[in-house]
Amino acid sequence: RDLVRSRGLGDVYKRQGLIIAGLGGSLPTKFKKDGENDWIDVFNPYPYLTEVDYTAAVKALWTEKVQPLINEDKTVILMTHDGPQDYYTANARGTINWPAIGFHKFGSIGLAELISEERSKLVVHIHGHCHDGGFLDSVHCDQGLHSFPVLNPGSLN
Repeated sequence: RDLVRSRGLGDVYKRQGLIIAGLGGSLPTKFKKDGENDWIDVFNPYPYLTEVDYTAAVKALWTEKVQPLINEDKTVILMTHDGPQDYYTANARGTINWPAIGFHKFGSIGLAELISEERSKLVVHIHGHCHDGGFLDSVHCDQGLHSFPVLNPGSLN
């Protein structure tokens, strides 16, 4: 009775005022070889082939399933497989030697925008996917009033 579920939009639980929302799936990983300027897609994504598809899914999860349950700030734990693009937790530099030595950029721009826009509601964002990314980053804003951690436990090998 505490589960709010919608096919294709992930799962949302609410218990004692705390909302836990989760979305699986990932995007293509971007790779740039050392000394080159062009990004290429590596690693096959599932099920989101484009940033547009992933952004639509994560925003639908938020607006259709999470937002109606929010009664006050700092009540949401967001868990996703893919991380927010350009965060320390979703980048790997030189630790993955395929397809060559270079920089791997994981994650979603739309997810990064969402967690920034909804920062006052979030307790933490937890994601995986980037095993070679950093463990901890933060969203800092509003003079620290609505800051929260972004965690990648998948990096703890």
